[in-house]
Amino acid sequence: MDTWITTKNWADGKFDLPPKGETAQAYIRTKKKIKYTKNGRNVVYQKQWILDYLNNNIREPKAN
Repeated sequence: MDTWITTKNWADGKFDLPPKGETAQAYIRTKKKIKYTKNGRNVVYQKQWILDYLNNNIREPKAN
C-alpha cells in the first residue's frame, strides 16, 4: 500500500523527499505537471507521483 503524502509533509521534506514549498506545489498542480488527488479539501500525493515529477524535470547544468 502506498503512503499518502500531504502538501505539508512535502514542504517539510519528509519521506526522503527534497522540500518543495506549498506555493510552488500549488503552481505545479495548476500547470498540470504532477498527479495529485484530494481527500476532502486536502491535497495528497503518492510518493511515486512526486518522484516521477522530479525525474521528468531534471535539467543539465550550463557549460562554461
